[in-house]
Amino acid sequence: MKIDKFVFDFLRDLRLNNNREWFKANKHRYDEARSAFEQFTADFIRLAASIDPEVGAPAPKECMFRIYRDVRFSHDKQPYKTDFCCGISRKGKNGPAPKYFFSIEPDNTFFASGRYCLEPEELKKVRREICNFPEELLAAVESERFKKRMYLWDNRLKNIPKGFDTDFVGAEYLKYKSLSPIVDYTEEECQAADFEAKLRNDIETAMPLNRFLKQALDAPEEEKYDF
Repeated sequence: MKIDKFVFDFLRDLRLNNNREWFKANKHRYDEARSAFEQFTADFIRLAASIDPEVGAPAPKECMFRIYRDVRFSHDKQPYKTDFCCGISRKGKNGPAPKYFFSIEPDNTFFASGRYCLEPEELKKVRREICNFPEELLAAVESERFKKRMYLWDNRLKNIPKGFDTDFVGAEYLKYKSLSPIVDYTEEECQAADFEAKLRNDIETAMPLNRFLKQALDAPEEEKYDF
């Protein structure tokens, strides 16, 4: 399991030539790179499911994001994304379940998991879970294994939201609007013999937070405001 150099080479060239004319002339390179990424996604699903059965067995194409950008309401009119990205869950890249992500881009390749930009109602559920079970969250994100490898996406408020107790262990995590751990990868790491072992370790390390988030988001609606 690895990500071949020609995938990075294509994306690097696309970044420098992000226009339809170049893309059309290099469509064969895109097809080859996308096929390689689809195989990687299939391997990623297999690996993630062997560690976390909640992943299920989605089809690779259900997990892969399109390379074509929606430029209708964007000032940036470049027609193509410059990365290949997949989100792994039982429903593929869609749905509210916590996911395992991998994004391939020259100088910006990373593994991520959890949930990015939780919706307001989801945030209420997650904050309730933090208040009720702070030790479970801390076990997931403050273990030596986690801190050695990962960092949380820094998408948070300056202060703890009003109405919440600030004097309990784990209260700082009430500030987060996303709970998404990230691990950066180099191109060399993606092509090395131990790539799968590293990715396995990262999935195992991220899984406790995914389970915490799933428990929070699956909670019955009527229990939403019990703190």
